[in-house]
Amino acid sequence: MKNVLPDSDDASISLPAQNQEVSLVEIWRILNRRRKLFFKTATSVVVAGLVLALVLPKAYDLNTSLEIAAIPTSEGLTPLEAPETVKAKLENTFVPQVINEFKANTDSSDRYRVKVRIPKKSEVVLLKSRTSMDDVDTYKKLHKDIVAAVANNHRKLVDSQKRKIQTALAQARISLDELRDPTTLEALVKPQEKILRELQADLSALADPNIFGVEIKAAENRIQEARNELAAIKDRAATINQQIENLDVHKELVKKQIAELEAQTNATRTMHENLAEEAGNDAVTASLLLADKDKLENQKLLAELRELLYVKLENDKIRLHSQLEQNLRQQAAQEQRVLVAQAELQKLKDQNALDQDKLKASIAEINAGIAKLKSDQKRLISNQEQLVAEIQSQLDNFIETGAVAVPTLSSEPTSIPRWVILLVALFLAVVLGIGMVFIEEMREKAIQA
Repeated sequence: MKNVLPDSDDASISLPAQNQEVSLVEIWRILNRRRKLFFKTATSVVVAGLVLALVLPKAYDLNTSLEIAAIPTSEGLTPLEAPETVKAKLENTFVPQVINEFKANTDSSDRYRVKVRIPKKSEVVLLKSRTSMDDVDTYKKLHKDIVAAVANNHRKLVDSQKRKIQTALAQARISLDELRDPTTLEALVKPQEKILRELQADLSALADPNIFGVEIKAAENRIQEARNELAAIKDRAATINQQIENLDVHKELVKKQIAELEAQTNATRTMHENLAEEAGNDAVTASLLLADKDKLENQKLLAELRELLYVKLENDKIRLHSQLEQNLRQQAAQEQRVLVAQAELQKLKDQNALDQDKLKASIAEINAGIAKLKSDQKRLISNQEQLVAEIQSQLDNFIETGAVAVPTLSSEPTSIPRWVILLVALFLAVVLGIGMVFIEEMREKAIQA
């Protein structure tokens, strides 16, 4: 094969391979020399892009927001399942199952895609599909069937939770009716009211003069009797004292009589002695006899007076003093009886007052207890009404799994705009045109080499 030396242009082409330097002038020469290939390639790419932009249908996004069933609790709504769990079920079970059933029922071989995602900080699961206007109804049906499949899966759990809440509501209403029933409070208050009536009757009896006053009157009568007896004893003491005083007066009188008799006796003795000296005379003898007789009578009377003074009157004095001492003992004993009777009366009054105070305290306590029972019943009714309202609110606010709204189509197409396709086609036309020129140039040089 004959070697052909490259001309100046060919030499310039080899420079970039050897020196890794490209001359813009040389590139322009190559493009200018092979401009037909460049324009042919570029025109083909632009035409293909234009055709693609005109033929490619507009695509829209179809979105469906899936709300997960939530159970109302005292802390708020609690999702039946975590959004991540629902998302996994959708991707692995419900979406493929619904699409396969749809294909089987319609004998369709088209490819349907439904994406599942969870927006940030949200409890909602989003179903998203890109579709043309021709397939909007199909994707809407797919979305509805997918939502229905999830709702059916949750329905058993939802119904079970609802039944629990309904049972709790029924029990709370029964309890509320029982609390509102007057017989409920009556059953609690009636025994207390019976005790209260008994205590009030006892208190009335203690305060009634016709009942308790009889005991007071009897105690007062005992005191008065004891005082009367004491007065009688003191009167007897006064009588004894008077008798003692009279006895002393009597003794003085007897002493005086004894003194007079002794004086008279001495006078008679003197006269007798004088007459005895004159004895022998009948008159004197008669006088002596008379004097002896008076002397004997005076001696007898003096003996009787002395016996009266020293025996009888002394014995009477001892007896009266003994009676006086006994009387004083009786006075002391009777005074003690009076004090005891007074103490018993005071004790009876104090005990009555104490019993009344105890009864009043018991009555006040029972009244307070009855008032507390009524207050507690009102509070329990209020609490039970609040509980019924809360449970009813839970039942009313129960959220079931389902779409927040019907599948929504985007208002604007979400496919690539035509001007973007044309712009990309122009870029590719330039790149591919230049590429084809250099490829052809390198192929030709390779053949020449």
